Amino acid sequence: MKKQLIVYGSRYGSSERYSRRLAEMMGLEAVEYKAVKDFSSLQPIVDRIK
Repeated sequence: MKKQLIVYGSRYGSSERYSRRLAEMMGLEAVEYKAVKDFSSLQPIVDRIK
């Protein structure tokens, strides 16, 4: 099974707060997209939200 985490991008901090709270509720890790070097080991559930 591939590692599950929440990857977020946030300009003003709102997305970061929501991502961290959601990760906490789901027992996952939340990381900023800039910190992920290799996305090949991750399987997206939601690719991107505009």
